[in-house]
Amino acid sequence: MQSERPIEWSHLEQRIVKAIRRVSRAEKRQVRRYRQKLEDQKHRPAYSTRRQLIEEQANEAREAAEFKFGKYMQATQGDVRHFFRRIANWQRDQTISRLEPTPGRYHPSNVSLADIMGAEWHQITGQSHATVPPHKAEQRFDALVYIPETRKVTEAQNQDLMAPITEKEVREAIAALHRNKAGGVDSLNNDFYKDCEDVMVEVL
Repeated sequence: MQSERPIEWSHLEQRIVKAIRRVSRAEKRQVRRYRQKLEDQKHRPAYSTRRQLIEEQANEAREAAEFKFGKYMQATQGDVRHFFRRIANWQRDQTISRLEPTPGRYHPSNVSLADIMGAEWHQITGQSHATVPPHKAEQRFDALVYIPETRKVTEAQNQDLMAPITEKEVREAIAALHRNKAGGVDSLNNDFYKDCEDVMVEVL
């Protein structure tokens, strides 16, 4: 008995071919995943102790830091813009941008900070700071600024602080650095100083 809706063999054949191809691709993907898993297990080191695991994590962190430093060596425009913005913000925070006048005084906006400082100094002390003798300046400083005895620097301590920095002190300072810390304004983190200690000691 002939069907009322005859089968279009060409269309059915195309559907069968597409189904076979889908199954074949799925099997190939599964084989690739299985092989990749075996390769990963073969190359992955076996950690028998917690110390080995910690060392491997430290090595991975160092490699990541080296990669990050290499990225800064070939920085994009965005990286350069971010770097200079951070430097500008740091300099702005370390700079005196405004001086409040004493009550009853006014300074025009075109007056420099140095002139404002000189005028205020003259108002407070009654004389210009350029004409104050050194011993008078020390007396004024002691009168205006109080420093506890425990925080005062003696002459012997001052000589030690002003002495040239030795190579031993630089190496001790680098040895005291902790790894995996963010870089400073120069984008050099502690890992760079520790890994390049011999070179940085000569520079510093």
